Amino acid sequence: MPVEVGWAHETGHPETLDILLLGPGYGESLIARIPPGVLLVVDCFRSQEGGSKGRNVVLDFLESRHEPLEALVLTHPHEDHAQGLGDLVQSRTGCRVGCCEPLWITPYQLLQKDPDLMRRLAEGACGQSLAAIRTCWGREPSRRWLLEAGSVREVGEARLTVLHPTALKLREVREGARKARPNALSSPILLEWRELRLLLGADLASSGWPQVHRASDLRHHHGFKVAHHASKNAFHLETLRPTARPPWFTTPWSRAGQELPNFKDRNGVARILGVVDALLLTSLPFAVPDSEKRTWGRSELLRATAAEDPEIPGARVAREADVGPEEGWLALAFEESGCCSDVRFGRRAVTVRD
Repeated sequence: MPVEVGWAHETGHPETLDILLLGPGYGESLIARIPPGVLLVVDCFRSQEGGSKGRNVVLDFLESRHEPLEALVLTHPHEDHAQGLGDLVQSRTGCRVGCCEPLWITPYQLLQKDPDLMRRLAEGACGQSLAAIRTCWGREPSRRWLLEAGSVREVGEARLTVLHPTALKLREVREGARKARPNALSSPILLEWRELRLLLGADLASSGWPQVHRASDLRHHHGFKVAHHASKNAFHLETLRPTARPPWFTTPWSRAGQELPNFKDRNGVARILGVVDALLLTSLPFAVPDSEKRTWGRSELLRATAAEDPEIPGARVAREADVGPEEGWLALAFEESGCCSDVRFGRRAVTVRD
């Protein structure tokens, strides 16, 4: 039986900040329960089962809870982060809605080099979510939260600081002087509560992190939602190299036979395990025979993806529906000192070590 999606401390505790990260292989959402008991949602997806629209697992989870939703953020308009967010904007009244302005105010000029992506954004679930945000901001200006570097909002007892993009970069994109794909304008957030510092990395590419670091020393942090599914170019290790050994965690990405993260030498996971003890994944990006195994060595996964181990025949079978929406998740509880006091694993979540 799958473990029911929930917090690390299900009953809640006034002295912990809880993170729930959902990611079954195509789709990512992070939900934070912040003292004294309010919610923040960063990105939202629909499951890929049940037809083209799928289920909104995040909305289902929120409707089973009593805590109020205080803020909702779209870090960037890629389908795996945005396709369910419009449902929340329309159904949850009163909460702040954060978005990067050019991603909806500019008619996709920043994506002219990728006509297929531009069409899918305009016509598909991303376009629907962006339209819902535009309507919300127009009708209720008090809910508008423009995501640009230095913007700060209080959510419950926590302080949220947007780390990227800069106002200059946004202006250049808006005026047509610069083209940028959504990941390059992605909005990572620094979440601070008492002594706790958490980095929510969104999908910002490595070229953006040094610019972020110049404005804020990020090496001192207590947890990191690793950017862009721990791809090789998703972060800048010299910028983010932690002063301690905090938990780093992320979601996989699996689509049309392409997978992240990659377990090869000098790639994303290998680089991460050079600075922290382990990477927590909501699920693996490919199918393996032993789906109940909770801890993997990177070399084991490298052999599996390369199909070099004769004892693991056909291990490289990337099936999009392999992980159910209620199976791929992680829950972490952080104390006010910054200590991660508890981690709870969904049925397909794993720990990867070197």
